[in-house]
Amino acid sequence: SHGITGLSVTATSTGTDIVTVASDSTATKSAVDSFIAKYNAVQSAIEKYTKVTVVGTKVTAGILSSNRELGEISKSLRQMIYKEGAGVSGSIKRLSDMGVGFSGVENTISVTNSSLLTSKLADFASDVSSYFNTKNSVGDIPSGGLIERMDYLLGNLVTDSGTAKGSLKTNLDTIVTQNKSLDAQIATIERQLEAQRSSMEASYIAMEKAQSMYQQQSAYMAKTFAGKSS
Repeated sequence: SHGITGLSVTATSTGTDIVTVASDSTATKSAVDSFIAKYNAVQSAIEKYTKVTVVGTKVTAGILSSNRELGEISKSLRQMIYKEGAGVSGSIKRLSDMGVGFSGVENTISVTNSSLLTSKLADFASDVSSYFNTKNSVGDIPSGGLIERMDYLLGNLVTDSGTAKGSLKTNLDTIVTQNKSLDAQIATIERQLEAQRSSMEASYIAMEKAQSMYQQQSAYMAKTFAGKSS
């Protein structure tokens, strides 16, 4: 009689009551909050390790300040949040359409309109799902929902399957190889220093022995010729 698929109501007594049917967006809101936190963690980490600060005449550069790739990753992630997914249906085309966006020039995001977010999650659940989950591709490049596009971006960075390696994995392998080479060089230098130390110790001991012998000879000669005149 109510026409709602999946909903059954059993009357246990006569009388009048009001039944309200509404979606529970608690889990979805929690997932959105988790996404925001993890996205911000990535952007904050990139900024931390690539930032260059100037205080007076002192310049302090992050340990990865010269790494251009990290800057490109940060830029790509930001553009992805702005960009409208291809083939996405409904009223949500980008995160800002559901009350989530950037505050000023910062790369981090936050809930900028909580009432809009609550409304979209409660009343436009299918639009939210379409924004995140739509499958669409232009050639071999995914261009649909946010999850599909982000998965493609991250896959190109961290993939490690056979000969197909992501750029970050390739960089990591290069760094590991360089570290092994440096370790080998350090080990060689340490062996050379140890050999040099042993040689210097042997020379020092030989010098002490020679000096002791010279002192003994000098004392003997002084004793032998004591009181004698030419």
